[in-house]
Amino acid sequence: MNKLKQLLKDKTFITLLLSTVFIVTMGALRPGKHLLLYPNEYWVHKSLWAQCADMVFAGDSRVYAGISPQALKGIIDIEHIYNYGYSANGYSQDYLQSLENLLNPKSTSKTIVLGISPHALTEQTLITNGFKEHRYNSKYDIFMHTTFPGILQFFEPMSFKDAKQGLYPENKNHELIRTYHADGWIASTLTPENNSYVKKYETYFTQYNVSNRIIDNIINAVSHWSSLGIKVYAFRPPAAAEIVTIENHLSGFDEQLFIEKFNQAGGTWLQTNLTSYHTFDASHLTKEEAVRFTKDLGERIKIHQ
Repeated sequence: MNKLKQLLKDKTFITLLLSTVFIVTMGALRPGKHLLLYPNEYWVHKSLWAQCADMVFAGDSRVYAGISPQALKGIIDIEHIYNYGYSANGYSQDYLQSLENLLNPKSTSKTIVLGISPHALTEQTLITNGFKEHRYNSKYDIFMHTTFPGILQFFEPMSFKDAKQGLYPENKNHELIRTYHADGWIASTLTPENNSYVKKYETYFTQYNVSNRIIDNIINAVSHWSSLGIKVYAFRPPAAAEIVTIENHLSGFDEQLFIEKFNQAGGTWLQTNLTSYHTFDASHLTKEEAVRFTKDLGERIKIHQ
């Protein structure tokens, strides 16, 4: 009892005790729910993929949120399918090369499917993008995020605003729930839904336009892959009508010309109904619609297999 009293008078002990209580409380109040894989665990695993795929889907966040490889099972006769989409991603030379490196050399059904959104064809995406951010991880980061992902997630920095949202979830302006799948799909739900990307895209495309250089790099890659016997498909990821209109009028993307070049290079363009799927923010598909869209796309791929 005396030892306890002495400890309670020790300022260092009191500071450590209060700090521990504060840290545990903040961690417990962290808003948002992450199922299956923790975010950093997911990105580290994704960066380690190599020579493992029969089919790989490529693109930006519209692809990682909009394509569920599991939904293709029973539709197309391909076994190992991965979603290699990254946030704000662009088609850099490094990214294009990485797609080929993901394919299993022994596979008899090597396939690359490109999600062609105008945003992914702009020069700005080559400067800041998720692929560039997550591609190189230290051995320490790889070990920690694959061995202790839950602990690291618990101690991730967070703001008092986040803590307040965790304490009073009923007062949240919105809640984004992401489920990180081992095959690369990030199933997402936002409550309540909004049209936040309409203004973002309008602003973005007044500053940046589609790059002919990036398009040429893609077409050259498609020609190269086709010569190796790799099947190459491409599609334009769906979005809300407002977003599609902005892209068509402000981005400088000539879809028909791109399709002609793509098909001439040996690829197969998959026509999709851009505005017939529901998004939660005008740009990204809800998890239910992602499954529906993936199945519809799978039926189109099946025709050309």
